[in-house]
Amino acid sequence: MTVRYRADIDGLRAIAVIAVVFYHFGVPGFSGGFVGVDVFFVVSGFLIASVIDNEIRDGRFTLVHFFERRIRRIFPALVVLLSVVNILAYIELFPHTYKAFGRSLSATSVFLSNIEFWREGAIYFAPPSTQKPLLHTWSLAVEEQFYLLFPPLLMLLAGYPRRRTIVTLQVLILVSLSLSIWSSSTLAQAGFFLFPARMWELLLGALIAVRAAPTVTSRPVNDLLSALGVAMIVWSVVFYTTDTPFPGIAALLPCVGTGLIIFAGLDDEPVISRMLRIRPLVFVGLISYSLYLWHWPLYVFATYHYLDRSLSAFEIAGVIAVSIAIAACSWRYVEQPFRRPGGVASRRHIFLQAATATSIFAISGFAIYLWNGVPQRYSPDVQAVLAPKMDGPSTGCDSGQGEQTIFGLTCKIGRPDVPATFLVWGDSHADVLVPGIARAANLTGYSGLVVVRGGCPPLLEYVVRDECRKRNDAILNFIQKRQLNTVILGAHWTVNAERSYIDRGELRYIPSGQDSESVELSFEESHRAFARSLHRTVTALHANGIRVVIIGQMPEIGVDVPMTLARNRMRGLSQDIGPTLAQFEARNRFVLDTFRSLDGMADFVYPHRMLCPKLRCAVTLEGKPLYLDGNHLSRFGADSISAIFEPVFSGAP
Repeated sequence: MTVRYRADIDGLRAIAVIAVVFYHFGVPGFSGGFVGVDVFFVVSGFLIASVIDNEIRDGRFTLVHFFERRIRRIFPALVVLLSVVNILAYIELFPHTYKAFGRSLSATSVFLSNIEFWREGAIYFAPPSTQKPLLHTWSLAVEEQFYLLFPPLLMLLAGYPRRRTIVTLQVLILVSLSLSIWSSSTLAQAGFFLFPARMWELLLGALIAVRAAPTVTSRPVNDLLSALGVAMIVWSVVFYTTDTPFPGIAALLPCVGTGLIIFAGLDDEPVISRMLRIRPLVFVGLISYSLYLWHWPLYVFATYHYLDRSLSAFEIAGVIAVSIAIAACSWRYVEQPFRRPGGVASRRHIFLQAATATSIFAISGFAIYLWNGVPQRYSPDVQAVLAPKMDGPSTGCDSGQGEQTIFGLTCKIGRPDVPATFLVWGDSHADVLVPGIARAANLTGYSGLVVVRGGCPPLLEYVVRDECRKRNDAILNFIQKRQLNTVILGAHWTVNAERSYIDRGELRYIPSGQDSESVELSFEESHRAFARSLHRTVTALHANGIRVVIIGQMPEIGVDVPMTLARNRMRGLSQDIGPTLAQFEARNRFVLDTFRSLDGMADFVYPHRMLCPKLRCAVTLEGKPLYLDGNHLSRFGADSISAIFEPVFSGAP
């Protein structure tokens, strides 16, 4: 018995890939389009389980035949993509990005890219993801890991009553879903990228394939189920955002919705199934694999080419059109010939070619990584500008000294032979300044501790993440128990007060800020919550006899400084890319007013007074970048302004 072809499944694939593509390209109305991947997972689980289950019951299933089909389906289009992307990466990517690409190329070739991106701390929803041409292959890795484990499981269960297979799948779904829900609030990136927290989505499709529930014969009921399924998918695509904890419980909506559509069409043709069978949708569904493969790298290289601005609507439409055209050619001339058994290559040659391609990409990726992204591709002056990117961020833990606390490692800086008398508390903006603070402390004979974490500003009761609130409370308790006389606070104050950041010259907004006293979410309340939280922090420290020093906001450049300087130097364009002093003051008006309201309660160090000596803020000194990216100082930048911290330790206000 063969599995019945369902054109509506291809229509469903079309909905999924359109959602993902439009989400990646920032098309309005698709803020939750990332759930298209979850739709793919359920569909893949259903199709694979249907084929395996039928062949096992007919007594003709073999692992060799199964993996031959997987190789024919996955490898040809992927090999062509990786070949082209590798060439484009060599031409376009700067050494630090190309070096990271090398690791991802090796990981992708062996279907472990989800583990690689989790390991390197990639954040799927964050702007830096647009510098990773192979980031989207994490989902292919998850599927391939499923294909390694699921067939042997079904073979093992084949000798037992059907009920045991169903119960086993149900238990695995519950375990995996529970892990996904737990990780979405504790280990978000692990839950997003890794197979154990995603397995339930594929198994949900498999559960439908093995007929865990009796099919419904009533047409009106199937119409209702499939309509509900579409509504669930559409709702998640339209109303989910990058701030939705995901996958976790939120993934149930698109996954169950997909499952309802598939289930309703098992032995019936409801209205939704017939609508999904229209030719344009089916065609997009047929090319969906190639379209998924190609759209993201093309978008990455397009945005990488224009570092100082976002793509225009016309350019976005153009890249989408090119993606569709390449996908159609890939499907017709690459996928189709190889998918026919005995067509382009025999089974033996298919396995041999797959092994060869895997080896070539794995070795070449490893070589790119070992050769540090081949910086010799660029002139010495361009390499010098890009040096901060290769060095990476400075960190408060460089000294290797410190002690373990309930909120992590507390690092010691300054003179190692004297007791710590000050503490640096803040987020990544404070962290990158630690080398400058340490240098000033050394010169003046002081020692201190560092407690910093990216994305966690030192604002008591300010709502960023629950872990930040708990961490800040623990740090305050730590301070109260130590013999410290000074606490230095540093953070990306502006993004917390204004709830926006500058990306490629454009303001991008994030959800409104709030604290424990907030009763509404609004721009004005974000200001009030920020001011209350900063006052609350300073007051709490004062109550313990602590002198408070606040490091002011560093100028935000809005573009990646080393990369933009390098690109401009190669193109003969201006190196003067910093904001004017007037722009800085306008952007930080509320923050500066809040600081002034704390006069007498805190001392202030203003980096912008050294970084913006004239009418425009500097981004280089003696030709070297002062910034690591668009708003964090490089190690050289932190050292360059270390003199402004000397008064902190000499006792001067």
